[in-house]
Amino acid sequence: MDFICLQEVTDRFFALALISMLRKHYSYFIFDIGVNSLKTNLYLANSGLMIASKYPIVKVKFKPFSKKKGWQRAVSYGVVICKLDLGDNNVGILAN
Repeated sequence: MDFICLQEVTDRFFALALISMLRKHYSYFIFDIGVNSLKTNLYLANSGLMIASKYPIVKVKFKPFSKKKGWQRAVSYGVVICKLDLGDNNVGILAN
């Protein structure tokens, strides 16, 4: 596998533990993703999304979901989109 997309990794401590376990096989990581604001997550929880990649991550964009109800307002739910350098002038787009 060249990429791993994880969800529900909201705790930074556990994200760093996962990175230390995956570091042998993956060199590039994105975690603790989200928009922290009163409007998107009440400054509480990140999205829980995490990506491990064997290829360099060139660009990252996070798009928060606009419709949430109740307790969902405390989490920065959304989608992360990454541009990856696959080598030989090839790029890849990965979304989680």
